[in-house]
Amino acid sequence: MALNNLRGEIVASGTWHYDGLLRKRTYVIARDFDVQWELYNAEGWTEPGEGPSEAGPDGLYYYVSGTGPFATVAEAKAWADENWGPVRWDGRAKHMVVRVMSALGIDW
Repeated sequence: MALNNLRGEIVASGTWHYDGLLRKRTYVIARDFDVQWELYNAEGWTEPGEGPSEAGPDGLYYYVSGTGPFATVAEAKAWADENWGPVRWDGRAKHMVVRVMSALGIDW
């Protein structure tokens, strides 16, 4: 799995209801680098000696719809459930994203 890009790899997806009414989709994305730190560092917003967050036990960082990093998929899901939940997690993520991106002419 090639993860050293901003896109990463979708490892989980689910739906939740904004304000109890509007159905929203969310994704857990695995990356092999701390996106937030890399962006802040590129902008010069980090302090001298400050480094990226510690990766999870599998060496990856997990993000849920732009929030994170989390050390595990379970932590990312727990955050989403607590803040947006309940989230109904399913396994349709990658297939749906690939189909939409392909329709837009984007190589996923």
